Amino acid sequence: MQKEEIAYSYHTFMLPFVFEGKFKEKEPWKCKNFQLKTTKEYNEYIYFYKHVQDALFGKKCDEAAISKYYDYEYEEGSYCIESKKGTFVLDLDGLSLRIFNTNVAILAFNFKNTRYYNQNDILAINDFGRRIYPQFLGKNFTVETKDSVLAYTLTLSIDDKEYKEDFTRFDKVTSLQDNQLSLMPIFVQELLEYNFDNFKNIKPVIDDRMFVISQYNSDALSHSLQTLNEKETYSYTSDDWWYKYLFVDGDSKTCQNKFMAKKLIEESSYARWIELGTLFGISRYSFVALTGSWYGKNRLLPHMQTMYFQIFSLLLAYRASIIKFSDDIQNVTSKSKNIES
Repeated sequence: MQKEEIAYSYHTFMLPFVFEGKFKEKEPWKCKNFQLKTTKEYNEYIYFYKHVQDALFGKKCDEAAISKYYDYEYEEGSYCIESKKGTFVLDLDGLSLRIFNTNVAILAFNFKNTRYYNQNDILAINDFGRRIYPQFLGKNFTVETKDSVLAYTLTLSIDDKEYKEDFTRFDKVTSLQDNQLSLMPIFVQELLEYNFDNFKNIKPVIDDRMFVISQYNSDALSHSLQTLNEKETYSYTSDDWWYKYLFVDGDSKTCQNKFMAKKLIEESSYARWIELGTLFGISRYSFVALTGSWYGKNRLLPHMQTMYFQIFSLLLAYRASIIKFSDDIQNVTSKSKNIES
């Protein structure tokens, strides 16, 4: 009898981007029509109002659709993160692309962690795995960045192909002076370059980080964060690990003011189910959950993979569309000479 595989955590990295022209469907990308065949699909669909259903669950992959959903078909895959915190290999558990009619798209990587249980490993996976280009450069270019927030390498392996990003193209002054330097990592270029006429016109919309959806299943930690201290306050409100998990800090806390950190935690945590061992956190670049192992696997994970994923797909598309609209207006007005104030 085969031993059941234990997943300690799940990680979804979502990359919103804008593009010009049209997306050309080519294998292994395949447009997926939404169909109500299972109770899981029913639960995902019925959760939303009709106008949201129309935006997310198109019945046909045609030009009239508000958005089209594509699956990347593969047999097996993995994501290897090499960083100053160690090397982490995650199992690829799904790869999807949603194209909106506003020329905004969201590329989503779903990863399953069956190897690393340590709570600090979870922080490192989220922080280093989400970076798509250097946040800053030092005197030695990416040397200082990799000693801080950037992975040494990110390697996406799909079937018999391996796409490795080491960020070395940012180590040359001539490359930085070239306006055609793509901020997209190599593995994204390889996944999408044949689907667009000019990949250089594809640009990440937010910043150097992908949005993170993460679920960590830990009975001991969830129990620890629900305990009450002498002031009858739940311990998560002043817990350094929870702060770092919530705000995706892989090293030290980025807020070194305990009163401010406590306030940020309280404002960004959803503790309705804390006494049942489940705690949620949300920031502008993350949605995280800490829960027990049984509940995480049997109850919470299906929601994280469906309704919650769709919520953040819509929110990211909304944010990206507003940014794109603002840029489009600026470009139009900068070319117009006779616009009255």
